[in-house]
Amino acid sequence: MKNPNLDKFPLGFWSTLEAGQAPIDQPKDWAEMGMTLTMGDAYKDGVTDKAHFKAMLDCAYEQGLKIILCDERAESRTIAKIGFDGYRANLQAVVDDWGSHPAIWGVHLGDEPNMTEYPLFIRAIHLCQEIAPQWQPYANLLPWAPGVQDDLGLTDWSKYLDDFVKDSGMKFLSYDCYTQMRSDPMAWPIYFHNLKLYGDAARRNDIPFWTILLSVPHFKYRNPSLDDIRWQLNTAVASGAKGISWFYLYQQNIWYSNYRNAPVNQVGRKTQLYYDISDVQNIFNRTLAPVMDKLTLQKVYHICKAYGGFELFYGDEEVEFHDSEEPMIMSYFTDEADPEWKYLLLVNNSCTESVLYTVTLHGHPSETQELICDGEWRSMSGKLHDDGDVKLTETGMQLPHWYAPGQAVLYRYKR
Repeated sequence: MKNPNLDKFPLGFWSTLEAGQAPIDQPKDWAEMGMTLTMGDAYKDGVTDKAHFKAMLDCAYEQGLKIILCDERAESRTIAKIGFDGYRANLQAVVDDWGSHPAIWGVHLGDEPNMTEYPLFIRAIHLCQEIAPQWQPYANLLPWAPGVQDDLGLTDWSKYLDDFVKDSGMKFLSYDCYTQMRSDPMAWPIYFHNLKLYGDAARRNDIPFWTILLSVPHFKYRNPSLDDIRWQLNTAVASGAKGISWFYLYQQNIWYSNYRNAPVNQVGRKTQLYYDISDVQNIFNRTLAPVMDKLTLQKVYHICKAYGGFELFYGDEEVEFHDSEEPMIMSYFTDEADPEWKYLLLVNNSCTESVLYTVTLHGHPSETQELICDGEWRSMSGKLHDDGDVKLTETGMQLPHWYAPGQAVLYRYKR
């Protein structure tokens, strides 16, 4: 389930600006934030200066970024207005303008289709695959929710996702969900159920899935803290997500809205969220990203309390069960290129509390290591600084660790 034509874990954001509103060197900010694959600012034919836009793409390429092209001529919904022949001509013009640029990885075709728009999305995807095989078509889907499912007239969301993959031939799934930043009782069940639904569909169809997380408070969604940003990213990755994007980075020019405190706000100032996302992503890029990018998810458990249909952990053949009051996520991964290692990812499933959690591996693995930074792994033996001591008991190896809110720790071991 490798992402197509990518050599870095995809990290990006949702586009909200017309490119002419932005400086040519704006992609330097994206690189500073640890972005690797992101939507670019939108090109509007007849409005955006073409030389300006090309210079932005050149800058992105120089920064080592891959771009999902946002050109309004490629929007699949326009098929309803201009017909399929008109849309084909528009998409061909997009390819003629930008098809040779080395920064472009894919093209954005649309967002959150309803069932009337669904056939338009499928036709646009097929056409993109036909005339721009060098690009990946990007079409983002709605999140599951009781009301959304009813509005779409669906009784089985899993079948809907399988049908979408079959109908479209897409090589990855993408969806957005922000309920995790609400405080009502359904907030986390909806968030995790989407991770499970899309993750299960991705594995059934042997493709990766991406999720769009929240970086801009609006409606009843709270202002994400540093801990919230870390928690969102790591809980998604622990659930199998192979790409992360943020909604969004630059505040839209809607001054009366309750959308607020974007990473870059209405007056162009970088807020604390800009630096929080930068820190979380750059730490992720130097620790988990290069490893998780090549691993394959095998199983996800929730510890203490389960959400969204994930299984509550009561012990298995690898890990001993400890009756815990600390909510955690525990995920198993394998590396197809080096199958003798087993990987165990643990995430503190709290946005607010640090916890000391001890995991016990059954038996005494021949080698056990923890990922540190920049590809360094440390052997699990002796005293682990403030975490305590590795202990060998009759039943297994105890690995204590202090976890910050949303912090992820990756172990690997050989039997």
